[in-house]
Amino acid sequence: MRTSARQAVLVLGMHRSGTSAVAGTISALGAALPRKTLMGSHECNERGLFEAFAIAAAHDQLLAAARSHWHDWREFDLGRLGFAAIEQQRDNLKAILVEEFAEEPFIVLKDPRICRFVPFTTSILAELNIRPIAVLPVRNPVEVAYSLQQRNQFALSKSALLWLRHVLDAEFFSRRMPRCFISYEKFIVDWRQDIDLVAARTGVVWPNRSAEAEKWIDDFLTADLHHQRHSFLAAEDSDQISPMVGETYHLLMKLAYDGETSETLAGLNRIRRQFNDGCKIFGPAIAAEELAAADAVLMAERDSVLAAHNYLVEKHDQLRRLYDDAMVQREAAVRETP
Repeated sequence: MRTSARQAVLVLGMHRSGTSAVAGTISALGAALPRKTLMGSHECNERGLFEAFAIAAAHDQLLAAARSHWHDWREFDLGRLGFAAIEQQRDNLKAILVEEFAEEPFIVLKDPRICRFVPFTTSILAELNIRPIAVLPVRNPVEVAYSLQQRNQFALSKSALLWLRHVLDAEFFSRRMPRCFISYEKFIVDWRQDIDLVAARTGVVWPNRSAEAEKWIDDFLTADLHHQRHSFLAAEDSDQISPMVGETYHLLMKLAYDGETSETLAGLNRIRRQFNDGCKIFGPAIAAEELAAADAVLMAERDSVLAAHNYLVEKHDQLRRLYDDAMVQREAAVRETP
C-alpha cells in the first residue's frame, strides 16, 4: 500500500524575481532544503540562493541536451531529445532529488530554470510520490531587466523576452496544481499576509509557524533586498520592452491580488500564443546571432588565455635560464672552496 503523498513547494519565478527570498521564507516555515549541495551566499544574493548546485547543474545538462541554455527565451522543446536521452535525464535528476531530500515529507524546490519545463519536473516528483504546490513570485519586469543588465550585461530587450518566457510558461503549466501568485514588492514588506494567502489558496499547512521562525524571517526580509527600483514603464524603457510585457505583468498582478478568473487566463493564453508564434518566426535567426556573439566572446577569451599562456611560458624559460646560471655558479663556487 502506497504511503500518503509528500509535498513539494515549487517556487516558480523568473531569475532576479525574488525566488530566493520566497524559498528562504518557506524553508524557515518548515520546508526542507537540499541537504548535500545547497548553495551558500553569492555576490548576486548575499543572503543565500536556497537551491542545490547539483539540481541546477542537472537542469543545465537537460537544457544543453535540448540545444538550449538558461537564458534562452524560446519555448523549451523536450522533443529534441530522443526517448533514451529523456529517460537518462529523468533518471539523473530523480537520483539527485533523492540524494538531496531523502524521505523528507515537505520540501521546497527552487530553480528558475524549472519554469520552462514544469511538466518534466512534476512527472519526476509524481514518481517519488511528491505532490507539487506552486508559489509564483512576480516582480516588475523592468526591475528584473535592469538587474540582469547589471549582473549579466544583458540588453533590456533580451531580459524582457526572458521574463515573458519564464512567467508565461510557469503560469500555463502550473494550472493543474494548487498554486498562489504573490507580488515580490508586496512580499518584502508584508510577508505574513502573503504566506497566509498561500495557505488559503493551496491548502498547505506550515510546519513551523513559530515566533522564532517569524523573527528570523523579519530579519531576513529587509528593504535592502529590493534593488533596482523602477517604475513601469519609464519613457526611456518603452522602445526596448514590448507592450506585451506590460500587459502580461498587469494580468499576473490580477492573479496575485484578485485570484483566478477565466478572463485573466484567456488573456494570458492569447499572449502566450502570440509570443510563441513570434519566437518561431524570429527565434532561430536571433538565436544564431546570439550564438555567433557568444562564439566571438569565447574566441576573445581563448586569445587572452593563449596570450597569458605564452607570457607564462616565456617567463618560465627566463626563470629556467636564471636557475641554470645560478646552478653553474654554485658548482663553480663549490669547486673553488678549499
